[in-house]
Amino acid sequence: MKILIVITRGDSIGGAQTHVITLSKLLQRHGHDVLICYGGELAGPLNQLIVAAGLNSVTVPSLCREISLINDIKAIFQLRKVANRFKPDVISLHSSKTGIVGRLSNLFSGRPVVFTVHGWAFTEGVNRTGAVLYKLIEKALAGLAAKIIVVSDYDKKIALKNNVSNSRTIERVYNGVDVGTYGKDFSGAKGTVDIVMVARFDDQKDHETLILACNDIDNIKVHLLGDGPKFEKTVGLVNDLKIGDKFIFYGYSNSVEEVLKKADIFVLISNWEGFPISTLEALKYSLPVIVSDVGGAGEAIIDGETGYSVKRKDVADLKSKLVKLINDPVLRQTMGLAGNRLLLQQFSSEAMYKNTLEVFESAILKKSSN
Repeated sequence: MKILIVITRGDSIGGAQTHVITLSKLLQRHGHDVLICYGGELAGPLNQLIVAAGLNSVTVPSLCREISLINDIKAIFQLRKVANRFKPDVISLHSSKTGIVGRLSNLFSGRPVVFTVHGWAFTEGVNRTGAVLYKLIEKALAGLAAKIIVVSDYDKKIALKNNVSNSRTIERVYNGVDVGTYGKDFSGAKGTVDIVMVARFDDQKDHETLILACNDIDNIKVHLLGDGPKFEKTVGLVNDLKIGDKFIFYGYSNSVEEVLKKADIFVLISNWEGFPISTLEALKYSLPVIVSDVGGAGEAIIDGETGYSVKRKDVADLKSKLVKLINDPVLRQTMGLAGNRLLLQQFSSEAMYKNTLEVFESAILKKSSN
């Protein structure tokens, strides 16, 4: 099978980019012909991962995250040229902007399109004006995709509730990671508890609530990995509170796995989510996790067994869950190992690949029968 995979951004690595690399590697390993297409310049973090994985790629310079009539029209025609040259059996689109531009570029081609939603752009917590606009666009374009993949039950629920598409078109496929068992021994005495959050510094993530929750907790070190437009503002908040000794800011880092291996607690505090891959990576290293109860974030944990779900922007709730784990190393170990077992059972990359391939095959069959 020939699969053209398109994603908006190549200048940053987030859950969608990680998903695309993982899926593409497995497709290629199983004998499929894959071409990754992304927006912007050739050089960048995504290209580094593509080259390291031995994958093929092409860029569309006009494909960008921001809405721009001129660039979007250019991107439609550029994507059409890429597809006409590659002649894929199925086109796999990732992220809201690519979902729009990619479906329009495929008009009249007859090729089956599968749109993977890594969190709807009209989900709770998103700017209301933008949410209304994207909801209208998604309703208008839903029929241009043979199948729509959502990465959480939450996203399927809100799509059906808002009449974006129907249950025959929408398929839920959980994200997955390469699994393994990395047991941790939390039973020994440790002076400082290491807390880690891997996330971009942007409107989607809520570093501020985490910082305020940690303000007067002693004997902790908080490791923040990621870059983004709100990075400097977040550093400024920590400095204003005079708690800089508790926080380490890494910026964009290739050392995520090394930090997770040494950590004691993983947190992902957000305003909205699809189904975050960073939580699965934490489960891989047997970490107890605390996530915001937004979108599908809570579907990656069993509340009270593998970690905790906390209310959005609730500093007191987050602080109380952190203190509980900080003060109880045995609980950290029990939850971490339970989370690793959950990962092995439900969220492997092989399961994600198999389920996604079935959707691709279904989309091709659906298109050929029309």
